[in-house]
Amino acid sequence: MTKYEGLSVILACILAGGTIVTLIMSFVPFPWKYPLLFVSIVIFLIFILWYFYYYLRRHGEQTGARLETSILPFYRGSFTPPSSGVKTVNPDGSITYSAKNDIQATGDQVHNLASSQIFAMWQGKPGENMNEFIAKFGVIRFKAIKGYVKGCRVGAKYRVIEEMNVSRVSKWYDGGYLNWFSPKIKQDLRKCNLFERIYNGINECLRNETTDIFQDEEKDLLLFYIIKGSPKVHLCSTLDYCEIGIATAENMPLKFELKLTIVGENLLTMVKTLKISAVWDDFKIEEMDQ
Repeated sequence: MTKYEGLSVILACILAGGTIVTLIMSFVPFPWKYPLLFVSIVIFLIFILWYFYYYLRRHGEQTGARLETSILPFYRGSFTPPSSGVKTVNPDGSITYSAKNDIQATGDQVHNLASSQIFAMWQGKPGENMNEFIAKFGVIRFKAIKGYVKGCRVGAKYRVIEEMNVSRVSKWYDGGYLNWFSPKIKQDLRKCNLFERIYNGINECLRNETTDIFQDEEKDLLLFYIIKGSPKVHLCSTLDYCEIGIATAENMPLKFELKLTIVGENLLTMVKTLKISAVWDDFKIEEMDQ
């Protein structure tokens, strides 16, 4: 039942109630007319309140969408340059070699990472010093366990708790909307001059702030990322550049909090706060009690 159908029911009740009261009043002796009218109005108001607070509320719970979230576990691991690559002849006549990110890993754990958690590529001639671009992402997964969410967006605010082993609770900063993972966008990352973006981040290449989530479907939301060779922790948002802070060594992670506001059609607004510790190749993400 839509809200317009609900209003129609209320109007029908008003008309029916008014008709019944009018008929009753026409047969009731004068001394009882006004007390009976008062009692009829009270009963009608009780019915209307019941309709709103119980029927509509229960109906809304039956039709509204519900999302379930889970933080993807992080796995450590490093990569080595490929021993073979794809030969490309450039317009100026030079030759480069490139390779995809699905080869050459040291250790087995890195293979447990979801596709949304890592991106890597190399450029150059195999066997020689190759340019590399490796980024790892903190990710939270959404699943529609009931209904369908159209136009789901997640706004983010962040504040730094500790940086360079120095405690400093900053104010909350607006981080725009976070980007949803897209296999197509990940594939197109190779066109974004990544080797020139190691220090400035790749938000411009990842922009994807809105998604639809069908029932039982899962979608990954990109929270933040670190690029190998840079100490910066970037919020993965619609802002062109959003550096949260720096993490220069394994014993000096950046500690910060993210406040997420999840909205979408047919979805009650959700708010989640995450506590995060991040340094290259070691992310810890916890959901805080609301």
